[in-house]
Amino acid sequence: MVFSAWMDVPPEAPVETTAILTVEVRSIRDPSIVFTAQDTAAVPAASMPTAEQGGGAGLQSTIDWLETWHERILIVIVVIAGSIGVVVAMRVRKQRELALMVPEQPGEESAEGWMARFEEGGGQTPELAVSPRIGARDFAAEFIEKSGGLSEKPRAGPSEEVVKIASDVIDEHQAEQDIESATEIADRISEGEMPHPSNAMLDSAEQETRRVVPRKSRDDDSPDDYDLEI
Repeated sequence: MVFSAWMDVPPEAPVETTAILTVEVRSIRDPSIVFTAQDTAAVPAASMPTAEQGGGAGLQSTIDWLETWHERILIVIVVIAGSIGVVVAMRVRKQRELALMVPEQPGEESAEGWMARFEEGGGQTPELAVSPRIGARDFAAEFIEKSGGLSEKPRAGPSEEVVKIASDVIDEHQAEQDIESATEIADRISEGEMPHPSNAMLDSAEQETRRVVPRKSRDDDSPDDYDLEI
């Protein structure tokens, strides 16, 4: 029985080495039966770059350096470019705001140009629009029609006769109330329930001291228990 096996052997390696190929075959019926075969192949070391090949080594070192630092370099470039763009945008915006805040000053006008505006034919006369004329009644009728008509009809007020009768009734009723109030106050004053307006500021004790009993003269026909209130 013949077995064939193979492997790829590199043409060179960083250092000189030996490639080993080992083949192991086991029987399916009796796994204890093992066939082993081994083969070796020498791999030479890579040739060292000479002085003439120094440019290629320098290029490779540059590529390796860029692979390590290109992300950081790109980040720095983006940050610098973005900062410059923001500064420029803020400066432009500030200039626009200042331009809007400062009113535009009219240009200097010469005396000849100023006088030319008042000379005949110096300027074009604006055209005046002629509006249509309409009468006052027609305007009022059209306005009422467009506004939907009068919201409510004017109400007629009461006649002068009705107003006069109502005024007389109110005056008579007020006079009756005044008379009743005056009569009630007079009755309360006469009965002593309410002090006289002239004695309203006096205390009750002082009012008692001011009560005196005058001597009865011969010509006085008043009763004995009559008191004079001062």
